[in-house]
Amino acid sequence: MIQSADHELLFPRCSCVIHHGGAGTTHTTLESGTPSIICSTYADQPFWGERITELKIGRHIPFPILTKENLTEAIQSLDNETVRVRAAEIGKRIKAENGLKNALDWVEKHLPTAPIYKN
Repeated sequence: MIQSADHELLFPRCSCVIHHGGAGTTHTTLESGTPSIICSTYADQPFWGERITELKIGRHIPFPILTKENLTEAIQSLDNETVRVRAAEIGKRIKAENGLKNALDWVEKHLPTAPIYKN
């Protein structure tokens, strides 16, 4: 077991990444173009697990129902060329997008009509 690893270097070298589904880890996995399995526990993790499932680039197994059998089945289901190509395409799209600029543009566009709350 290791204390930490550079996900940006590690994930592109993996055939599949199994992780908790936090937003940062999920983003790095998507950007790497690597299929993944999210074993969610709380907060936004189930959302990301369902999203990668919808995109057909990963699987979601909530941690309370995680078993050796369903993890093995999930790994095997992602071990095919179609999934790898789809994950790589999504990774290329994410790398090409300027997320910070897009977010700031959206805020600036909607700021004039945003509600103002006063106590």
